[in-house]
Amino acid sequence: MNVFLALFGGSLLFFLIVVPLLNRRQVARNAEAMRLMGEQAGALGLKQQGLNAVSGELLFTGTSEGVAWTALVNAPLPGATARSRGKSQSTRITFPSLTTAPGTFVLAMTLPPGVSLPAEPPPSGEGLLASLAQRAMEGMLDLYVSAYFGAEHRSLVNVAGAARPPGPPDFMVLSTDPAVAARLLDEEGKALLTSLRTLDLRQGSTLASGGLGVLVTPAGLIVGCQVGLIDPAQLKFVAERSARVVAHARPG
Repeated sequence: MNVFLALFGGSLLFFLIVVPLLNRRQVARNAEAMRLMGEQAGALGLKQQGLNAVSGELLFTGTSEGVAWTALVNAPLPGATARSRGKSQSTRITFPSLTTAPGTFVLAMTLPPGVSLPAEPPPSGEGLLASLAQRAMEGMLDLYVSAYFGAEHRSLVNVAGAARPPGPPDFMVLSTDPAVAARLLDEEGKALLTSLRTLDLRQGSTLASGGLGVLVTPAGLIVGCQVGLIDPAQLKFVAERSARVVAHARPG
């Protein structure tokens, strides 16, 4: 009984004193990391706006190549716990100045290494095979759009009714806005998209190492990747290159 009481007392002491102390220290480390990040962002002409109230992601704003943007970054702060560092990471940079017509979209997403598009699109029509193929593609597309651009865009982006214009090598393109697609996918536009895919992050990897997508919606163009661009200098670097795509594809 005495041993049980001693173990119980030790556990109670740990949860009442040690755990809150560790939590307070982590909160202090997070606050310091946010302060330093804000200073670094400010020195580069960016603003670190704290955490997004809805998603809890880090919110940045800036202007690159004369094009305004906002970025949501999902990544652990410097000094975070090992458990936090193991979570998935992502970045979404939105440029409101390039938009599609209401209810339409243009999607360009990189393909995994070694994967190529079939010569023909999936079967269409009313048959069972066509129905299963369409359903499978819609399900995969919903997952992709949610991960790279946010679940709020799932209802907009669909395989059904979308054209598949030719894109750069290693990209799959779907579009329901021919005018924006034509500007985005001309020779210069394709070269700019390819340059994003191969963008060197100075970490022995490219921006597209974890996957990369570009989605143009009625609310703006979004560049989404599975890399947490928490370093303001790195985020600015990617935003500058992405802004070139936007500046090229805007009308006029």
